[in-house]
Amino acid sequence: MNFFLLHNSSNKNNIKYKQRFKTIFWQVPSMLLTRLICTATIAQEHPGCFMVDELGNKKDLTTSVCGLLQEELPGEVSTSSPTAGIYQIPIKGRQGGTLLIDVTFNGNQTYPMVLDTGASDTIITQEMAKTLKVIPYTQETYSIADGSSVEMGVGLVRSISAGGLTFNEFNVSIAPPNKKIGLLGQSFFGNYDMTIKADIVELRRRSSS
Repeated sequence: MNFFLLHNSSNKNNIKYKQRFKTIFWQVPSMLLTRLICTATIAQEHPGCFMVDELGNKKDLTTSVCGLLQEELPGEVSTSSPTAGIYQIPIKGRQGGTLLIDVTFNGNQTYPMVLDTGASDTIITQEMAKTLKVIPYTQETYSIADGSSVEMGVGLVRSISAGGLTFNEFNVSIAPPNKKIGLLGQSFFGNYDMTIKADIVELRRRSSS
């Protein structure tokens, strides 16, 4: 009996029922669209769900519209990134007028080295050469500060890196046994303008013009 009465209600009731169904039907994609928009917003530069007005101001809609809980949001997205062509090398220490910095070889071996603006090449110690398995393929003659000359073997390292600046298949010279610390020379930074600050050395890619 209830089934019969339900399907034989007045036209007025049928119209109301259809209108209600139509309203609910169109609300579903609208709610889904809102949820998708809010979810997509999370992946943007600023985490969370927000609206930007005509003045560029953000209004947080996380709880009022999207219904997201704080723990559902991803971690804060950093908007800072290194400027292209600029590399910053932290200064580890100073010895007189020389700077000590960390230099990484082959992606996993890091050594303190002297940043030597007067050296044309990069020089590693014999101990470093042994650890890095550098095999000399040629010999070069170098003039040192006292006016004398010295022969050094020259070999290749797979990579060398400092401050995010990396070179692959890089030539290094191997110092005599009495040298206990390596030198990072112009073969590494010669194509960059250098600024020495209180705690960093900044390398800026030189314009080709």
